[in-house]
Amino acid sequence: MAMRLIAVFVVLGGLAAWVIGDQASRREAERLTSQARILETGVTAVVEGVASNNRLLHGLLAKDPETVERIKALVALGGGTPFERAPLLQATVDQYRDLLAQGHLHGLCVRDPTGTLIAHLPRSDWPPEQGSAETLEDIPATIPLDLIERVRETGPAWGMVLTGNRVVYRLTSAVQQAGRPVAILETVVSASALIKALAQGMPGWTFDIVTSGALARQDAGPASLAFGTEGESGFMAAARGVDQALGAVDPARLKAGLDSRQSFALASWVGDTAVVLALRPLIDMDGQVLAYAVGAWPSREGQTLRAIALAALAGTEGLLLALCLLTLHLRRIWQRAEEGRRQLLTITDTMSEALYVVDGGNRIVFVNATCRRLLGYPEEEMRGAFAHALFSGRVRADKGPRAVGIALGPLESAVLERRPLAPTLMSFLRQDGTSLMVEVRCNPLNALAEPTTPVSACFARLARVALGWDPARAPFRGPAAVVTFVDVSERARRESALLKLSRAVEQSSASVIITDASGVIEYVNPAFSRISGYAAEEVLGQRPSVLKSGRVAPEVYRDLWETLRAGREWRGEFHNRRKNGSLYWEQATISPVKNEAGEITHYVAVKDDVTEKKEIEEELFHRANYDALTGLPNRQLLMDRLNTALAVARRESLRVAVMFMDLDRFKQINDSRGHNAGDVLLKQAASRLSAVLRPQDTLGRLGGDEFLVVAPGLHKESEAVTIAGRLLDVARQPFTVDEREVYVTTSIGVSLGPADGQTPQVLMRNADAAMYQAKEQGRDRYHFFTPEVEAASLRRMALEGGLRHAVREGGFSLVFQPIFSSDGTAMTKAEALLRWTHPELGPVSPAEFIDVAEETGQIVAIGSWVLEEACRALVALDPPRDGRFRLGVNVSSRQFSADLVGKIQELLDHHDLDPRMLEIEITERLLLHPSSEVHDQLETLRAMGISIAIDDFGTGYSALSYLNAFRIDTLKIDRSFVMSMETDARARALVGAITRLAHTLEARVVAEGVETPEQANLLAALGVDSLQGFLLGRPMALEAIRGLLYRTGLPHEGPWTPPSGDLGTTSSSGDLETGETVARLEGPAAGGRIAFS
Repeated sequence: MAMRLIAVFVVLGGLAAWVIGDQASRREAERLTSQARILETGVTAVVEGVASNNRLLHGLLAKDPETVERIKALVALGGGTPFERAPLLQATVDQYRDLLAQGHLHGLCVRDPTGTLIAHLPRSDWPPEQGSAETLEDIPATIPLDLIERVRETGPAWGMVLTGNRVVYRLTSAVQQAGRPVAILETVVSASALIKALAQGMPGWTFDIVTSGALARQDAGPASLAFGTEGESGFMAAARGVDQALGAVDPARLKAGLDSRQSFALASWVGDTAVVLALRPLIDMDGQVLAYAVGAWPSREGQTLRAIALAALAGTEGLLLALCLLTLHLRRIWQRAEEGRRQLLTITDTMSEALYVVDGGNRIVFVNATCRRLLGYPEEEMRGAFAHALFSGRVRADKGPRAVGIALGPLESAVLERRPLAPTLMSFLRQDGTSLMVEVRCNPLNALAEPTTPVSACFARLARVALGWDPARAPFRGPAAVVTFVDVSERARRESALLKLSRAVEQSSASVIITDASGVIEYVNPAFSRISGYAAEEVLGQRPSVLKSGRVAPEVYRDLWETLRAGREWRGEFHNRRKNGSLYWEQATISPVKNEAGEITHYVAVKDDVTEKKEIEEELFHRANYDALTGLPNRQLLMDRLNTALAVARRESLRVAVMFMDLDRFKQINDSRGHNAGDVLLKQAASRLSAVLRPQDTLGRLGGDEFLVVAPGLHKESEAVTIAGRLLDVARQPFTVDEREVYVTTSIGVSLGPADGQTPQVLMRNADAAMYQAKEQGRDRYHFFTPEVEAASLRRMALEGGLRHAVREGGFSLVFQPIFSSDGTAMTKAEALLRWTHPELGPVSPAEFIDVAEETGQIVAIGSWVLEEACRALVALDPPRDGRFRLGVNVSSRQFSADLVGKIQELLDHHDLDPRMLEIEITERLLLHPSSEVHDQLETLRAMGISIAIDDFGTGYSALSYLNAFRIDTLKIDRSFVMSMETDARARALVGAITRLAHTLEARVVAEGVETPEQANLLAALGVDSLQGFLLGRPMALEAIRGLLYRTGLPHEGPWTPPSGDLGTTSSSGDLETGETVARLEGPAAGGRIAFS
């Protein structure tokens, strides 16, 4: 019996030794796999963290204007002396001290754009951490050109390099400004910095970085950079460094691991100490394995397991001892595993990057805190889930954000194919269904197979029988890949905004120039090249003065720089010169660009080519202020200059002479030889008279054969006599017209201001009166204004009294001039014209009594009467109430101060009229400097449906700004444009330009003063909408306009029924102005067309 028991114990002891030995073999393989994974994860986390901090530092350095300027200055010095470059480098260090430390940097290098080293700042140049005094050595003088091109085109390059006898990590990036390289920037991280970071995060380990060549020789040698924690110094002394452990491994297993180019682990013995060596490959910039990170983990498990096996073979007591030792050993293993897990969690949860680990099936087996925070998932929901379904699945409207897309992205493909993934932009789904833009990296882990030795197979059979364990239900699933990502949503938003801004600037029709603080051009957009003719490369590095034409006053540039240097925006105009020498106008807005400190770093100029607008304005200004025939100043400009001369005369006690001139016998020459001969004579007279005047004198043409001279700065009357005498003498000389000599003389009336008048109007009126005295005295002479001449002013007094009586007693009347569509098919409007017959003086021209009414203030009462009578006329005409026919009424600026809107509304209500039947005509003078009261009333009238027209457009003021401030329905081109357009191509072009301008502003165009069929046809061809003039009908009485409207019809699709009553014969109504027959049409039938040829 005892022998049987002994036999049983021997068998059991052998089985125990067998099981323990098999367990030791299995634990050995699992331990190697675990240590390889731990090192893989730790190195990946540290390297990615350091790389991320370095990329952030490079991004800040390249985008900070102050740092870029310091780098440019450093490159400009060509390195300089240490004394010269020290402040530039130290300023950068002080600004980014925290990031320099977080990046574990041991060197900051600056190179010029060709890669030549300018300066480097080793670790010892800024306060090092305690115990670290190493400096950077063996910095290459240049770097490969292909690396420079790569970083300029694709961004920073990160990888390990061998510098001299040192292994370092290097991040290389290009600093660019306005698309041009400024410098090449490098940050260098020594291998010892990575080793120290690993040692701090993974206590108990000893680390080294060994080159691939040294490992192949199985000798760390001088390339070793062993570094351990203080707690492991005893072990290092016993183990004599990682190189001793490497020397003791099986060369075949080492070579197999190196050939795999993946992470792997080996067991080694150093004396009595078991050591686990884990090796992780480190890749250079070309994707080649340059070195390995080697981690050594001391293990005495082999000794413990041997003791357990020996105890198990020593009998019953030994077997019990073996079981106790095995229990303690397993507990120590669990404790160490738990300690390693906590260390791994500490490392990953303190990472700024999000990290998760997946197995070969893309199931999540581990996530860090940053990943959970960014995506919003709890850990229990993430572990075991498919990463693609959770983060990258395509959203379906019917399934919600949890749906899984069909197509796999580059990340999923990289995981399944066990290959690395370079930084890639992707969109991850958060738990709430929103998208997160991230930059993802993927690194595959080495897949270690489960050992399948005969011992383990035997143990597996025992385990199935004794423990019921089935490996099919619990297969080995290890980590397959580590995925890290960072949130780039804000960066993506900024880049998107910058891209939009860049595209807007690039595609803008306005010229855009960006200069530095000193005015050197750094950027121009395509519109600049199109407008100026200069290509971008021709002006980059130049100053905007390359566009100077010399036609801009120096005061403009002084004001510009004073404004900009004060930090304010400047607006103005430049008359610049293109590359081809032609001149052009630009309207410019120049703004300073400031940094966070409020310092000006750049200037931005946005300029529009306004050459065409300027040409139109200049043409309109010339038309409005100069006589079209002679080129002399017209009445408007003469009044301005006379007003200025009067102000100077009052201030300096001087005199100003106003000479009103009329060419004697001009009417006879014009009538006998024709208008062309008269025009030639007027041009020659203008040239000849101008030649004998002083430079400060002004000769202008008032119209017809009337000229006016303004001679300022006179001290006595005799000076005016001298000037008048020269004018008489030169006028007596023969003129050549049609190759024949003709003789005319001139009569001159002279008034001296301010004695003869305090205003330009009075001076001109008195000079005019004096001129008639000269004519009455025989012509060809001058006559000064005298008390006798003042008798002519009695007429004015009579006019003023007569106007007051007419306002009270109703002595005015209205006549109506028709306005036809340019094709002559229908009457579209009529204009109400005021007429007055003085009881003593007889019929008085509106040109004479309207000015008197304006000056005396009676125009308001007269205007109210005109509006009342116009409404009565509309009632009598009774046209359709849809705006197809309107009656135009001229109003004065003074009427706006008397509640014009209220008056018109009252009349419309009283007479039951549609506002669309009425059109208000105003002058340009009213709109040049309008009050808010005028603006509001005009807008109210338009809102009511009343049309607003500008009368005599182009003769008042040249500015077009009021067309932008006011909405105008009709522009009435002045008769002066129409008269000259048959022979003057510029006049035709100007009429066409005004017409296109009006149509662009959604306004219609009426041409006034149409007297010939040729004019009518030209105007119709230029797109003018309607015509008004003697060709189509002189001003006529109401009955006549009713008959004409009945015979011609309106612009409509069907017949129009005229108002009831006997219209009678209307073709013989007398014109109140000329007494001639009105409404002479060349045979139009009802609804027919007026023939213009």
